[in-house]
Amino acid sequence: GADRAWRVMLEGALVESRAGNLYSAKKVFNYLLRTVPWYGPIYLEATCLYERNGDLANAEKIVNKGLKEIARYGPLWFAAIRIVEKMAETDPHRAVQQVRRLVERALRKDGVSKELTWKILFEAAQVEARLGHVDSARQAAYSSLLLVPDNLRWKALLGLSRIETRAGRIDVVDQISHLAQKVAPSKMVGVVIVDRARSFEAIGDRNKASEVLRSARHSCGQDWKVWLESVLVELRQGNWHGARELAAEGVKRHPGT
Repeated sequence: GADRAWRVMLEGALVESRAGNLYSAKKVFNYLLRTVPWYGPIYLEATCLYERNGDLANAEKIVNKGLKEIARYGPLWFAAIRIVEKMAETDPHRAVQQVRRLVERALRKDGVSKELTWKILFEAAQVEARLGHVDSARQAAYSSLLLVPDNLRWKALLGLSRIETRAGRIDVVDQISHLAQKVAPSKMVGVVIVDRARSFEAIGDRNKASEVLRSARHSCGQDWKVWLESVLVELRQGNWHGARELAAEGVKRHPGT
């Protein structure tokens, strides 16, 4: 039926896009956007097509049109935030204002679904931090923490930790990282430890970064990510011999990685 027909056309547009036939892909997407305006993935794929080809202005137009039609479709909000940040290269002030407006729209009753509110704030906080607005980034990150589900609290804490790292508040970073490690699922503890080590390295304290990873190799040496980061830290310090020894030990413990 008709439903199957437009889905086949969408698949065709994606094939044309992957093959580099941009003119054909754009024609199909333009048709689909007119005839199936209620289906979020069409806006998302069309947005990504223009984004991949550097046409951020049209990508922004399409994603905003999609948000007006179907504001509950979460992936469009994240695409919009990503595109706005990419446009910051030419106008950083506009980018910050645009991100804030997107957050305001997302948090309205007719905006993003409630379960994604924390993630919108989380992503916006990271963008604000990368653009140098640490205070407003911190505020958004704390708001995200109040809304995040318990099983993802560790991730929101890591986001806050990265913002505080940019601010150079390493004592606060250490406290937040410890808390994130406590609440993280066992399989994600290695990710938290690696992030903590990178925070110390980012402020120039490579000895502390090495110490964090050395302790982790004893406490959760079953996580290959801890071993890989240990090797990388030593390489970045120019300690080739130490890196080689750690790599050899890591391979012994994790032969499959």
